[in-house]
Amino acid sequence: MNVHPVMGEDVIQAWVGTKAFQRGYRYFDDDTILNPRRRGPCLIAECQGSQPAPYRVEIQLNADGIAGGLCTCPAGEGGHCKHAAALLLAWIHEPGIFSEVPELKNILEKRSKAELISLIQQMVTRHPDLEQLLEIHALSSLDEGQQIQPDLIVQQIRRAFSIAGSEWGNNAQIAENLQPVLDLGGDLLDRKDVVNASIIFQNLMESLLAYEDSLYNDAAGELGQVLSESEQGLQACLEGLTDSTLRTSLLRTLFEFFLWDLHGGGLGFADETPTILINHATPEEKEVMSEWLRAELPEGDGISDQFCRRVLGGLWLGLMADQLDDEQYLQICTETGRTRDQVDRLLSLNRVEEALATARSEQGYAITAMADLFEQHGLTEQALQLVRDQPSSENDILMLDWLKQYAMRHHQPEEALRLAELLFWQAQSLENYTALLQVAHAVEQRGPIRTRVLEGLERAGNFSLLVEIFLIEEDTEQALTALERVNPEIWWSRLSGLRRQVAQAIESTRPREALRQYLLVAEELIEQRSRGSYAEAARFLHQIRRLNQNLGEPENWDRLIASLRHEYRRLPALMDELRRAGL
Repeated sequence: MNVHPVMGEDVIQAWVGTKAFQRGYRYFDDDTILNPRRRGPCLIAECQGSQPAPYRVEIQLNADGIAGGLCTCPAGEGGHCKHAAALLLAWIHEPGIFSEVPELKNILEKRSKAELISLIQQMVTRHPDLEQLLEIHALSSLDEGQQIQPDLIVQQIRRAFSIAGSEWGNNAQIAENLQPVLDLGGDLLDRKDVVNASIIFQNLMESLLAYEDSLYNDAAGELGQVLSESEQGLQACLEGLTDSTLRTSLLRTLFEFFLWDLHGGGLGFADETPTILINHATPEEKEVMSEWLRAELPEGDGISDQFCRRVLGGLWLGLMADQLDDEQYLQICTETGRTRDQVDRLLSLNRVEEALATARSEQGYAITAMADLFEQHGLTEQALQLVRDQPSSENDILMLDWLKQYAMRHHQPEEALRLAELLFWQAQSLENYTALLQVAHAVEQRGPIRTRVLEGLERAGNFSLLVEIFLIEEDTEQALTALERVNPEIWWSRLSGLRRQVAQAIESTRPREALRQYLLVAEELIEQRSRGSYAEAARFLHQIRRLNQNLGEPENWDRLIASLRHEYRRLPALMDELRRAGL
């Protein structure tokens, strides 16, 4: 082997990440690496994962270490998965099990044409999915002027889904199966065969939308990437097409894609579609799409209908921006609920009273957004009055914050302080505490305000926030005192995090107390009874061992770890994580 780098487990862990490394170690220990072999600078094997069929994993090495890799598992892109970790661990610990095989290119070059044809036929018989590659290759060799039959592309797409199986989470395999179709479209574009490229990308997009369950469960974005590349392909086709009928067909496909995403609640697949429609349609085509939009406007008053009208209105305004006069623009805003755009246009026309009347129809966060518009147009008094006129202006957190920021912008420090304190007590947080003290400092009231807040929090029993405050003020003794008074029944979800912060802060001044807090955190994690929490508990036990060693009391650590091992001896997963952590 030409490339034989020296590497340790640390290199493998850095390559795949801590979690994949830990899981990969279990796979290695369980002898799941099958048929390991070396081909030049590549390590290749099958790894028996959670599915019945093993995954194929390949790692490329170079003189510096790991150059890249690939695994057929859902997380295998780039070779950063647990199966890759298992293969690499097998390589560094048991290199003798790897057989050396010749390069594929060298094997094939020695075969005659007849032998290669026979070999390919055998491969297709054993792996029917390979037939797709041959069929797609044939489509890339059409005579000039010959058009691809759309049914052939639809069949390829259906096959990509069917051969991937019906298991949940198989989107990565589906996307891989669709890649040859995408590649064909890209190849046709490179050869300026825009008509056939459009057939590829249009049928890809339209067919994919029929597989809603797969798209709705596309957490990792594999099918979303296929849709995105199809959309980019259609955009490139629009740039190269002049045939009006075909252009209208492609625009309609993109429009239906936009509608599908919208009716799904705004899934994010079609975020770029409005820009493509606006930038790549002619004025005549925009008129046609405006009619499509008008026909799709929902008539109901439900939240979903209102949302759809606003989104469709935004596309409508974008399409017709250069063709609408002011009254037409305002009418579309009214029809589609685009209140912000309506108010902005009214203010630009100096129709202030109309803008105020329209803005007052909004409420909550929308009111503060309207107020910002008035300020942007230099109408500061109207902006303030718009918020002040709301019945909940000093009870609503968003409005309170807006009023505070307004007072600060307009050099009203006393009012800003009053509002900042109101805001803090309605939304008690470290961020609001810090902001309050900053405002108080401007009027030389920081000390009194701080005292009042700390006393109020103590009376309210919010010791969780007091811990955070004392920590940022570097008063570790007060933080420790407050920590002991945190009610675990109320603040159970935050208590472990507070213990960690306090323990870290007092390591140098109160090491034994830090030990106690770290141990409490570790025990809480162990009680969660999961692999991840055991691994995290082990990290805190490392901290405990280090502190005991710094104190010159290693015997205390020995007693502690022995006690923990005895107490939790019936938790084999915990024992395994302690072993892996060297504890």
